[in-house]
Amino acid sequence: MKLDGLGFKPLVSQGDTVTVNQPLIQFDSQKIQENAYDDTVMIVVTNTNATKDVVIEEQQTVKERDSLISVIY
Repeated sequence: MKLDGLGFKPLVSQGDTVTVNQPLIQFDSQKIQENAYDDTVMIVVTNTNATKDVVIEEQQTVKERDSLISVIY
């Protein structure tokens, strides 16, 4: 990461068990933009061979707790 973690606060650690709707990270969009970086967030779904479907919500702008994708097993 080019900002060495500036503006990011992890809320879980590697190996933790997470639950549905549990926040994983907090980030300060303003700090990221102040350092001339785009604050677009990338979502990566791994092990898609173990899923039935990945449904992407049709939204351009999202708010906290908006659903972005559904992974169906």
